[in-house]
Amino acid sequence: MLAVGHANLVTQQIFHSSEENARMYGFDPSQGFDSIRVLLRDDSAEDEQAVRAKLEGAISAGEDYDVEFRIRRTDGAIRRLRGIGHHSPSQEAGEYFGITMDITDQKRAEEERERLRQLEAEVAHTNRVNMMGELAAALAHEIKQPIAASITSANALLRWLAHEPPDLDRARAAAARIEQDANRAADVISSLQSFYRTGIPTKRQSVDLKEIIGEMTIR
Repeated sequence: MLAVGHANLVTQQIFHSSEENARMYGFDPSQGFDSIRVLLRDDSAEDEQAVRAKLEGAISAGEDYDVEFRIRRTDGAIRRLRGIGHHSPSQEAGEYFGITMDITDQKRAEEERERLRQLEAEVAHTNRVNMMGELAAALAHEIKQPIAASITSANALLRWLAHEPPDLDRARAAAARIEQDANRAADVISSLQSFYRTGIPTKRQSVDLKEIIGEMTIR
């Protein structure tokens, strides 16, 4: 719905107002308007204050205005309107030619799109949380394995050293396994850090599929 009008915002005199203006506010077009106060009937004090401030600023500067505001129609319905006014330097101060548009449906569509965007963001966040939970569980398993093996090797190392005499060969073998398992845990952590670090290309590595399958079978 689009309405046109010609009025003086200082004297509040309306020179012309289309029938659509009356219908937009819920009035009978045959009755017309005799005051701009009718056009500024607003259900929101904040809207009215903001609109008046913009209009007063435009009048003072002799500039055009573009305002959005809410109204309560005579039937109680709340509508969102946009008013655009053009001030001609040749006209008296406060005299404007303007149009008013009902943008209620447009605003509702924008609000629906925003709600949909928020819903999509919430779903994406939930998916990330779930994915991070699964990743954390997998990482915990990957790190726990070499740590548990290191503890087992450390206990064996202590036993070999406690022998009389100490079994140094087996102790060295146990120490080597501790080093190997510790390096494996460190590699898992380093791989995770590089995955989240920006600006650094992923390092390609060769893998032994038989070894991986063997580890999975042992677990």
